[in-house]
Amino acid sequence: MPSDEDADGQGGQPGPAPAFSLDKPAVAPQPASDDPWAVRTPPPGGEQLGAVPADSIPAGYPAPGGYPVAPGYPQPAGYPYWQAPPGPPTGYNGYAITSLVTGLLGIACFLWVAAIAFGIAALRQIPQRNQKGRGMAIAGIVAGVVWPVVGVVLTAGLLIAHPGTGSHRFDPLGPAGGPAGSVSVFELRPGDCFDRLDHDPTSVTQVTTQPCSLAHDGEVFGSAAIGSVGYPGKAELIKQADKGCADLVDSYAMDREALPDSVDLHFFYPDETSWKQLDVHTATCIFVSGDARLTGSLRRDGSTLTGEQLAYLQALHHVEIALDKQPDGRVSDHPQAYRAWAELVADGLAEEIRQLSEASWSHGSADPVAGLLADLRQSLPHWQSAYRSTDNATLIAEIGEAIDHPDDALTKAVRAGLGLPPAVTTHTVRPADPSGSPSSEAKPV
Repeated sequence: MPSDEDADGQGGQPGPAPAFSLDKPAVAPQPASDDPWAVRTPPPGGEQLGAVPADSIPAGYPAPGGYPVAPGYPQPAGYPYWQAPPGPPTGYNGYAITSLVTGLLGIACFLWVAAIAFGIAALRQIPQRNQKGRGMAIAGIVAGVVWPVVGVVLTAGLLIAHPGTGSHRFDPLGPAGGPAGSVSVFELRPGDCFDRLDHDPTSVTQVTTQPCSLAHDGEVFGSAAIGSVGYPGKAELIKQADKGCADLVDSYAMDREALPDSVDLHFFYPDETSWKQLDVHTATCIFVSGDARLTGSLRRDGSTLTGEQLAYLQALHHVEIALDKQPDGRVSDHPQAYRAWAELVADGLAEEIRQLSEASWSHGSADPVAGLLADLRQSLPHWQSAYRSTDNATLIAEIGEAIDHPDDALTKAVRAGLGLPPAVTTHTVRPADPSGSPSSEAKPV
């Protein structure tokens, strides 16, 4: 029977060695070189020194150089760099404090600019230096942005609230605040009566309003648009204001015959500096009476007149406008100009006759108006003959006959019947003498 020793090997010796080993290379060792620094020659077959022949690795074992990574686990990538977390902030940033202080005082000396600059610098430094103050820096920047906006709004409000003015010229930024009740002349409205304040009469910026029933220096009758895109210059500005205000007289003071001879037309207008600061350019039109003072209002329009008074004055207005355009100079020197003027008067007179004939009149005014109409119908043919004339003699003669009408007594009777005040001014025509020269005599029309 075989013994245990026979099972392990013959004569108690171990069995044969395995055909491969993972501990040593399976190639024969190279003889040692006498030169320890000599490069060893690779063995035949191309295997690298110390490598395991590919055919000597059993199935299921990895090739030398590492172990496979199980699915779901990342490949090791080394150890990351480790840094300690920052500690608590060390204190407030100086730029942040400066930004907040200058932001609160930003309206003075343009400190809002510094507030914005210091605030931006603080926001950059705070995370780098681990400091406090981010909120103060942001507050300083916000305040720095708000102050210039507030300044613009306040400036615009002051310009609107105090648009200073002047006599014939004004400065919207002129002296503000006069005595109690004083206002800018450009705050006046048609129908306002006023007194000038005691300072430079050529540069009035403030006036005091007065009831028109009391003595006063002037009365406002309109506001005329003037100017263009750019400042037109003083002379052109005065010319435009004069024309604009003249065009507004008849709409405010329709009863020309009630205007005293002493009343003059004046206006306030902006100077060049004020022109650039204003969005709307106007002239304030006023009635004044030289050095004398006015008493009572000169307003005669639809707000103060009765229906009959308004009808009469509207009819009269047509011929009044025509009479205002009488040419200057000798008829013999300007015959065509006088013929054209005579035609304007004839047309205006014809329209006056038509309107007076079509209007309804009360018992107290019907007879005076009828007498006036009869006289006007006698005057009209002479004006028509004047503009149709072909020689100067006929032109002069017909104008002379025409201006004898209407009779002054008839006009007074109509005004009294309508309840209008007595006329203090009459429209006159300068008649021409037979030689063709304007006469010094003036006759009412």
